[in-house]
Amino acid sequence: MRWWLTTDAPRVFSVDNAAVKGMDFSALEPDIWMVQWTEGKGEIERQDDDGNNLNGLREPFIDITPYAPFFQQFLRLIKAKALLLPQAKKVQTDLIREIYESKRQLPFHYPVAAGDYWWDATDETLFSSTASGLQNTIAKLNTVIDKLNGLVPGINSVDANLAATANSADSAIISGINAQFGTINAGISAIGNVLVAQVNSAIAEINSSIVTPHNNAIDSVDAYGNALVSYINVSMLGSLGVPGAH
Repeated sequence: MRWWLTTDAPRVFSVDNAAVKGMDFSALEPDIWMVQWTEGKGEIERQDDDGNNLNGLREPFIDITPYAPFFQQFLRLIKAKALLLPQAKKVQTDLIREIYESKRQLPFHYPVAAGDYWWDATDETLFSSTASGLQNTIAKLNTVIDKLNGLVPGINSVDANLAATANSADSAIISGINAQFGTINAGISAIGNVLVAQVNSAIAEINSSIVTPHNNAIDSVDAYGNALVSYINVSMLGSLGVPGAH
């Protein structure tokens, strides 16, 4: 955005290539003769008490706020020259943007041990004060990155060794467990064989000592019973003449 003003009659205010006359600059300091704003930077020329240019030297300024009301005057005066709505909106929008940028770069107050100071916060100053620091930071960051890249192969090697050691340990543990299971299985098999042999022996003993004598006794009882029945039928009942007796 480009604009300028001059307080000499006919008191001109200009934005871009448009200019109006008859502005009221009574709100300005009386020694201001000309103000110019170009690409975010402002300059002021002053005059003496007789209204003559003081010395032609300019002083810079940042805050555009004191000059904002003159834009409303400018739009009202230029309205008679067929001002279009998009043109008026652009002037207002550009003014708002310039106010924001100027406020953003105003000096800020921050006391330090050396005294109570206002610090320059323009983009040029901040960039020049941080550029070297930023370069140093980038250089340090690159150094750290190189160090990390150098450590990565070692870390990978340690990971590989740890993995190999863990796998070896796992294999040894599994082999040990399998060996213990083999020993346990062998012991269980031996115990089972002994138990089976003892049970078989007990069964054989039961058969020979109990089952066989019992069976023999039953056979003897049956034989004696049959003999007794035959004796009763033949000898006793037959001699008595009982029918059906033999």
